[in-house]
Amino acid sequence: MNIANNSRFATTDDKIRQALYSLLRYKNFDNITVKDICEQANLHRSSFYTHYTDINDLLIRTEQYLSKGITNILQHNDNFLLYNFEKMFEYIKQNKIFYKAYLRYSIESFVEKEMYAKFKIPLMNVAKEKKFYYNESELDYQMRFFGAGLKAICARWLEKDCKETPKQMADLINKQYANSSRFFQNIIDNNSENQK
Repeated sequence: MNIANNSRFATTDDKIRQALYSLLRYKNFDNITVKDICEQANLHRSSFYTHYTDINDLLIRTEQYLSKGITNILQHNDNFLLYNFEKMFEYIKQNKIFYKAYLRYSIESFVEKEMYAKFKIPLMNVAKEKKFYYNESELDYQMRFFGAGLKAICARWLEKDCKETPKQMADLINKQYANSSRFFQNIIDNNSENQK
């Protein structure tokens, strides 16, 4: 595939995602069809199916696309507890139309899918070095517990139309997950030391 075709493919993909965002402003996800997406994006159905198998595939892969931004934010090492979660809530607010729909329908949150995969080995190392005594199975449960709680907090915040500021939400996470947050801060600190 040449560069022009790559560029065209990316542009079409972006048009499809933008159509989804636009439609989510006034329609429930359950009521959005491939026909709606194609009309909104001014594309043929064949273009949609070149990119996605169905509407659910579009939702899942759009979340995967957006979750890279959240993962990058949460991997930032400075002031992990406040700055990173505050930036995460800012990012969610910027994409609130999508996340309102996604968090209503998804089973796993971005934390459960993205963060544990990236931090599994550092989690185990910190658990051993700092004597948190989590084995691999316990870490899996801990991360899922944290992820499900974070997902519920994000979903509730979006339901309230982001009434609290991202800073207030970051403070809430810090209060709710003080012990877990200290554990994750140790992971970040440990990763920083190892990268020097």
